[in-house]
Amino acid sequence: MPSVPSLKKIISQFGFYIVKAGVLAPNSVDRFQELSTLRYMLKSLEIDCVVDVGANIGQFGRDLRRIGYDGWIYSFEPSGNAYGLLLKALDSKWIAERSALGASEGSLEMHIESYSVMNSFRRPIDRPVLGRETVAVGTLSNVIDKIKSATGAKNIFLKIDTQGFDMEVLKGAGTRVTEFRGLLSEVSVRPLYEDIPSYIQALECYGRAGFVLHSLYPVSRDKQRSVIEYN
Repeated sequence: MPSVPSLKKIISQFGFYIVKAGVLAPNSVDRFQELSTLRYMLKSLEIDCVVDVGANIGQFGRDLRRIGYDGWIYSFEPSGNAYGLLLKALDSKWIAERSALGASEGSLEMHIESYSVMNSFRRPIDRPVLGRETVAVGTLSNVIDKIKSATGAKNIFLKIDTQGFDMEVLKGAGTRVTEFRGLLSEVSVRPLYEDIPSYIQALECYGRAGFVLHSLYPVSRDKQRSVIEYN
């Protein structure tokens, strides 16, 4: 078996070979780099609960389990169809609520698309809306005590993926934003929805909330390999 230094050399040489050959790295390379960093962050911050806002059918939670995270997951998903599928993913340390989170409590109308992960309170640009669903909306400031009580968590990591609504979710934390040790959010370079903040505005907002940028990983690219969204 080759030593670690020689293995790194082999990987490096192979990498240069495929680049020279004109082979485009698949988007999954970006995703696995992101997951590697996420695993490092969860361990270094001693995270014992991940709050998963915009869980859809549980993709992120499943990824957390695949990378070895065995702490609590507390998910929020407002859409009825997606929530039903999310329930099938739960385990003994994974809780889910059928609710959206935002800047204030109440209810909002969600635009439903054919691909449920794209459902949003924002109107999509150049994509059809198949229907609308009125959903309950809570705030992070009003659910954090319930999360801590249910999980006994001391170090909470916040993941937000709400298709253009992430900043509204964070606003709902108010002064309790300091109780989150880390944040993963999706930011847009090119908008997929109407009236959403740019990635510059989002990063400025998170900076004002006390977060420091650690990494940017592409979520999606166009045919020219330009980035559309980052995590």
